[in-house]
Amino acid sequence: VTVNGSPLLESLLTRLEATGVRRVFISVHYLAEQIEDFVQSRSNNCDVRTVREKTRLGTAGALGLLPKTLQQPILVINADIVSQVDYTALHSFHILHGFDATLAVANYETEIPYGVVRQNDDGLFEGIEEKPVIRNFVAAGIYYLSPEFCSMVGDGVPIDMPDLLNRGREAGLKIGLFPLHEYWRDVGRPEDIEAAEEELNGAG
Repeated sequence: VTVNGSPLLESLLTRLEATGVRRVFISVHYLAEQIEDFVQSRSNNCDVRTVREKTRLGTAGALGLLPKTLQQPILVINADIVSQVDYTALHSFHILHGFDATLAVANYETEIPYGVVRQNDDGLFEGIEEKPVIRNFVAAGIYYLSPEFCSMVGDGVPIDMPDLLNRGREAGLKIGLFPLHEYWRDVGRPEDIEAAEEELNGAG
């Protein structure tokens, strides 16, 4: 899958290499051979390896397939996003605050196309707000996880990232939020890829 003529994976690896990342693991399952061939044919500037999921393990299950000797925090990135996030700033933020996990979040706005009516506890009219905009933080698909977090994922056990984060919170681990100010877009659908290309071309 390409955005602006460059495969998403190529763009991601290039940015990680420019940041100074020395070791990358790519979780593969569907069309695994295509991704492995791409990695082998590429002039990698860091150690890039693939780990195969025999069955789908969810958005966090591949953590259980990583070497158990890893001692440093792990940066986890979904491959279906386009972002200009500063990974160095994310690392510094995570270390500075002593978080067990840092969740990158993007601002997302939803406009309600109608007048929203407010009522009191007795069901009486209190007011109306025309086409209000609701703002929320959404998970940006970028996570910085401590070894303690990763150790909570069993080998070959399916788990999604929201479940892992909730499990860590229940265990008393400290999770911080890192608001993104740089460009970010999820490109999980064809129309999102088209929108990203238009936005990036406009920004250039």
